[in-house]
Amino acid sequence: MTVDAGGTVALIFLLATAVAAADEPKSVVTVRPLESQENPRLEQLALTVQNTLLLTLQMLGRYRVVPPDAIDWERVTSVAEASERNAIDNIITGSIAQNDDGVVIELSVFNRLEGDFVLSEKGLAESIFDFFTVTDELTIRLLEGFTREHIAFGELLLTNHGEDRDYTVMVDSRKAGVNLTRLPQVLEGDHRISIVEELGSMNRVILRRDFRVIENETTTIDFAVPLIYPEEAFELNMLDREIATGWHDALAAFRIYAAFDSAQAHLQALPGGRDLSLLTAKYDRRRSDYENLAPSAGTVTPEAVIEIDGDLTDWQDIQPLVTDETRGTRVGPAGTDITQGFLARDEKYLYMRMDFADGGLVRKKEMIYELVI
Repeated sequence: MTVDAGGTVALIFLLATAVAAADEPKSVVTVRPLESQENPRLEQLALTVQNTLLLTLQMLGRYRVVPPDAIDWERVTSVAEASERNAIDNIITGSIAQNDDGVVIELSVFNRLEGDFVLSEKGLAESIFDFFTVTDELTIRLLEGFTREHIAFGELLLTNHGEDRDYTVMVDSRKAGVNLTRLPQVLEGDHRISIVEELGSMNRVILRRDFRVIENETTTIDFAVPLIYPEEAFELNMLDREIATGWHDALAAFRIYAAFDSAQAHLQALPGGRDLSLLTAKYDRRRSDYENLAPSAGTVTPEAVIEIDGDLTDWQDIQPLVTDETRGTRVGPAGTDITQGFLARDEKYLYMRMDFADGGLVRKKEMIYELVI
């Protein structure tokens, strides 16, 4: 356990590279709640030590760890009785006590086969900062004696260059903590880190990569919590292309406004309570810019009920989208001088009306009409 400059307690995070074979029975172990003189301050420190030991044993991967609350400690009179009644091979127990010199931490291992304590470690912490250092040293010494192998650690530093939001750190598929910037004790060897963010009911992966820890060396991993994730940005990218493609096309005005509406709705629906004001402001500015273009480019196609019957009464409240200012100066064959163009829409169709100065469409196969607005 270590306290950084901000006062955050970082527990030993022990990760094992060796895993017991699937057919090899695992030794059963637990950690008895440490005695703490019924002192609330010492009780919290004792719980921290207990959790550190439990996490360490779980990460080693070669033990079956029984949660302490699965045992009724009040119904047993000794550690030996608890071991026999619950078929536990090893029980780690201990105490934390205050004296004039500081805080005394004691840790011991009871072995069921031996019927006695087989390992004990003791340390004195003169201050709260010493307490975490001493506890780290005690834990390592106890585990080395318990496992009969050298345990070496390196340090892992994590730096977030992105958004200031909560993230969870997983190492070798086990949760290391939330918003961690430092793991001071990581077992040497090859590991895999995953940094994820919980957004609603989904976990978004910020980073997933392998890394190697070398004894007494520091490994640094940089990452960035994004404003939005690539899978969330996909629809926005599609809408951006829709807007860019039709920006100067008057006939696309309805689609452009619909794209702006869809973009804002998509941003509002994103989970996680993120501050997306910069993105929403971006679409507000672009929409305003679009509305300030020439009227033909910023006009929304009006809604109307149009009957295709040759009666223009349906169009009486619809203004022309474009007008030929020359009005009637024909430069081509009869039926080619368009004076005005109109658009209207309903839920299903887009309607187009063209007015001609010289009588209207010529029904000839060789005649092709193109309306450019």
